[in-house]
Amino acid sequence: MALNLGNLKKGEKLPEDAQKKTQPNAPKKTFTEYSRNLLHKNKYELNAIDPTLRDRLNVGKHLTVPVFYEEDRLFKEAAKASIDEMGRPYSLNDFIRVAVVKAAYDVLGKDEADKILAEQYNLVATEPVTPEEREKEREKRKELKDPAIRSDANEYPRSPTKTRKRKSPDELASRGRKSNTKLIIG
Repeated sequence: MALNLGNLKKGEKLPEDAQKKTQPNAPKKTFTEYSRNLLHKNKYELNAIDPTLRDRLNVGKHLTVPVFYEEDRLFKEAAKASIDEMGRPYSLNDFIRVAVVKAAYDVLGKDEADKILAEQYNLVATEPVTPEEREKEREKRKELKDPAIRSDANEYPRSPTKTRKRKSPDELASRGRKSNTKLIIG
């Protein structure tokens, strides 16, 4: 079944009936995943959208990673210098996505990475988590001994009064790293 995309603009969501018409008799497989910090729950549904209509902006998940200015500049320059299959320079987002996917293939191997990418799900909704749900999921993670992705997840949410342990310039220098703090003599 073909859909008319003439009126659909970039970044616009597909109409609900168009999403359902792509595979009307297929059973929907859904699941819910909680965010790392247990503030949101993401509802996913098995992909039933035509691959030409599937859009990361509408049914994908955003990842954010803090970077320094120089790293940002490095990524932008590398993206400009890279060229895709069509001979065009990569956008910054495409460049980062391609680089991370290549790294994942290197770490996991082709077979495992292909197996993961074959299971296509779409993000249907993101909802806030109630305090009761949060506590229930925390208990479940404790039982599984899988608190979160981060090793310091037990410290979250951090107390605003808790001070961070800063490494001294001498300790950083012994590890071959530079300190961004200046010594105050006086």
